[in-house]
Amino acid sequence: MPWTSSKIHRDETPLPAPHPPLKVLYLCVGLNGLGGTANHLRTLLGKIDPDCIEATLVIGTKIPDVLKTYFRDTPARIIIDGRYKRCGYLPFIGSLAALCRQKRFDLVHSFFIQSDVIAALLAAGGLFRSRISTFEGRLITSVTPWKIGLLNVLNRLIRKGFDCNVFISQYLLKTYGPRHGLTGKRACVIYPGIDASWFKDAPPPREHPETFRVGFVGRWSPEKGSSIFLDAAVFMTHRLLPIRLFILGAARSDPRLQTEIRRRGLETAVAIRPWEEDLRPALKELDIVVIPSLEEGLSYVAIEALSQKRAVIASDVGGLPEVVRSGRTGKLIPPGDPAALAAAVEECLREWGSARRLGEEGFVDCRERFEAGREASEIAQLYENVLKSAAV
Repeated sequence: MPWTSSKIHRDETPLPAPHPPLKVLYLCVGLNGLGGTANHLRTLLGKIDPDCIEATLVIGTKIPDVLKTYFRDTPARIIIDGRYKRCGYLPFIGSLAALCRQKRFDLVHSFFIQSDVIAALLAAGGLFRSRISTFEGRLITSVTPWKIGLLNVLNRLIRKGFDCNVFISQYLLKTYGPRHGLTGKRACVIYPGIDASWFKDAPPPREHPETFRVGFVGRWSPEKGSSIFLDAAVFMTHRLLPIRLFILGAARSDPRLQTEIRRRGLETAVAIRPWEEDLRPALKELDIVVIPSLEEGLSYVAIEALSQKRAVIASDVGGLPEVVRSGRTGKLIPPGDPAALAAAVEECLREWGSARRLGEEGFVDCRERFEAGREASEIAQLYENVLKSAAV
């Protein structure tokens, strides 16, 4: 097998020797924002043992300079292409094929459908023995029905050719596995993790706040429930709850956001803070984190908030119930219901001792299930299993 070796001693007895690291190409075409996938990739690559895996990350993006900075400390070879769409992707695919012939990767691990298609094309040219894809359930709320149908056909055609399709939640596996014709060893769930440093020195929730700090954290877009949060804010301000409201992750200059805030008369009620590379300081300033999403593959924000012992109120949708266990580590509410969100916040305020305990329980549960070292270990084991199967 190509990643094992042995040395012959003088008595001709084979002695074990360290295995050369697996050569793995991580391919992410269309990574045009610093959202969950970027965070996931950076964290995963940071935890992979370089003695076991020699990682090369190739990114096709519209924001090459931003991503060069974002991945600057990642212990992998990083190749970022800001012109990947030119001439129908052909120059990009050609340079990628040349890299594959030079490096002779053991396998490719792709993220996003564009990456999966390109990986399938390169595999058809004999450049890979094994392929793995991670499916994060990219949100398609605004996609037209014919595009959804096209994506379903495309996924069904290419995913059966992958040795394994990794889903980041049971929800995504149950939803898309049957739709894409994936069964048995061709599909599995590996939860993404966050760095162990998130769980160090997590501050306990405040005991007796006079004013509670409630925050929406995430990209300002419809599927994240942004309008739901503002509608709930109207309910909360009319009830004169002792709260301060924050939006973390949006641009103050976003005209859509400013219009929505003015239309609801919330100019003095809501403070806006831009996205930060490290959300820990901002999360520590909050008492309650709300995630009113209409769709979620899993929710990194929920994991990060729980790692900081914050009380979390989230929509009962998608993979969120796999992170936030209702009544044990947080509260789940019906999606698209601002009145229910406001009522859940008010309940937390009235029963703050119980809400604090949810945050403490969430921290323990999150540390057990969503630590990056665990994910990296499971990914490495998956690679080994896939390559062993390919060698048989």
